[in-house]
Amino acid sequence: METEEFYQPGNNINLHFASQTEMPLSEDEKWLIALGGMFSSLSGDYVNVIDTGRSNKDIRETLRKRWLIDSDRAVFEGAALRLVIGEKRKLHLQRFNMIKRFFKFFDNSNILVKTLSKFSLLFSLDWYQTRTKEDLRATARKELDLDRLSKNSSKKNEELFKLLKNAGHWCKEIEKIGDYRQINDLVAWDAVCLVNLTRYVTQVNLIERSEFVRYAGAIKKQVQMAYNSWDEVALAYLIGTFLWNYSEQKSKTVIKAIRSYLDDKRTLIHAVNFK
Repeated sequence: METEEFYQPGNNINLHFASQTEMPLSEDEKWLIALGGMFSSLSGDYVNVIDTGRSNKDIRETLRKRWLIDSDRAVFEGAALRLVIGEKRKLHLQRFNMIKRFFKFFDNSNILVKTLSKFSLLFSLDWYQTRTKEDLRATARKELDLDRLSKNSSKKNEELFKLLKNAGHWCKEIEKIGDYRQINDLVAWDAVCLVNLTRYVTQVNLIERSEFVRYAGAIKKQVQMAYNSWDEVALAYLIGTFLWNYSEQKSKTVIKAIRSYLDDKRTLIHAVNFK
């Protein structure tokens, strides 16, 4: 799946709530829709029911173009399994831990380093090496997978460095939700994707409504073990979006949408307990 294509903001100026016209949600379904609503707040889908509010034609097009799923149930099951096991979760957690280490040093640095780093990230990296005697660039190549991403045309390489360069903005904003330093697992990203993928295939009848919880909830225990609250899930999900596909403008949009979702008392996260 090309996450850049998948993760496109929709009509998210306001949250979208469906009138309760479909079959009432079970408690398990409510929990899963509460989780998936973190993406729906950005995509413009309904945040309180399984149906997305979009046409079946639109959903089929999304599945075909962005998930490579046409009408083959087995392809969906394969995609769902990849999200459950987290194919790239370890790699992105390594990147995040690397970023946290860098920020820890940066937070404790003097005003000169903080100022100059706004103009030159390499200066900060060199200063870090000088102070800690650690070959940070070698570590970065290994942990951030920069050897593979080192080509000048590498969009992902550019995204990673933009993420670091703009850290002052997004760190300040997400700290209004909680302390990102306490996040040690990025399963939230896969879990939110899984819920919404399962919503899509349910809406177009690729699976039965009765199967929604079995597929979408396959990752629920992992999520509850990794975090202590919906706010922590939201933090981890935000970090996941930044690591997958970062741009300064998109980060502002995502943070605004997630904060709106967390603050709105009508959302299901205010109606169901996380644990």
